[in-house]
Amino acid sequence: MAYEQAKVYARKKQSFIWNTTGLSKDLRQKVINALLPYNPFFKIVYIETNLESLFSRRKGEIPTAAIYGMMRKLEIPQWDEAHTITYLRN
Repeated sequence: MAYEQAKVYARKKQSFIWNTTGLSKDLRQKVINALLPYNPFFKIVYIETNLESLFSRRKGEIPTAAIYGMMRKLEIPQWDEAHTITYLRN
């Protein structure tokens, strides 16, 4: 459903935000490739926080082992993945 709604926005040249964890380049590329036919402008915003904040915000929601597993899979977005990338670090 999210992909179809994104395509509706892209066809209309309407700005929108795709809020996702997007841990790997492959996951990010899946979204980008689905929208490429509409020639959109892609901006990735990478937000990084410290471990203390991460664990306190997710306490009870996501097991600690799962968070560590996600961290091992993380591929920080690179300059060639989008038109612009903003890196925000806490």
